[in-house]
Amino acid sequence: MSCSAAAAGDYTVTVTGTDGTLTHTTATILFHVVDFTIAAGAVSPTQILVGSSGTSTITVTALNGLTGTVSLSVSTSTPAGLTCNIPASVTFGPTLQTATLSCSAATEVDYTITVTGTDGSRSHTTATILFHVTNFTLGAGPATVSFVPPGTAISTITANALSGFTGSIALTITSADPPTGCTASISPASVTLPTPNTSTLTGGGTCTVSFSVTVTGTSGTLIRAVIVTFTPQPDFSISASAVTPAQILAGSSGTSTITVTALNGFTG
Repeated sequence: MSCSAAAAGDYTVTVTGTDGTLTHTTATILFHVVDFTIAAGAVSPTQILVGSSGTSTITVTALNGLTGTVSLSVSTSTPAGLTCNIPASVTFGPTLQTATLSCSAATEVDYTITVTGTDGSRSHTTATILFHVTNFTLGAGPATVSFVPPGTAISTITANALSGFTGSIALTITSADPPTGCTASISPASVTLPTPNTSTLTGGGTCTVSFSVTVTGTSGTLIRAVIVTFTPQPDFSISASAVTPAQILAGSSGTSTITVTALNGFTG
């Protein structure tokens, strides 16, 4: 006699043998059917930054006293590109068992996977698990800015959301070797996405050489940067020396030296 059941539980049967008026029945036969379920918890955080990891708790529950080990495996993501890690198996004890699924990706997109648990000939698969991977970009317009000393000029720093990124981005500026007399500042010092948002970088001063400023945008572990170069605009100065002689006789000439000086590489 061979019996099976679609659901875990304790099933009892008897077998009766009959020959004409002669009948005999076995004692009760117990079929102890076991199984397990597997489920995935919500992914945390709901927004995963490129290069960071999101996690989901995989819960494996024994039904009707199942004992032993369930092997765990992760499907290939759709689309490809999600890298995941999970313990190879869980072993049933007196309580339900959990395993932490951790996944990350280098490209911003929505990825889906499933986790399958296998125990001998039995296997069960979780519902689809979504990993929402996001990113942002930082740009400057223009990236090279001319200014007329001692004045200043501006570049617009624009942050754009990728794959539905939301959140605040802190903006900081650094200059590796700022020349004497020139400075830079940025305002506001943070922007909020997903709506494209801008900040104004102002640079310049009395210096006569070019200098570069790095604008860094930071949100959690995600860092993006853009470089803006400020270049003093070519110019010239003109001056006149004192007239000589100081007293010019009628009909005579006086002279003054006019000096024109190129500034910041002026030619022409």
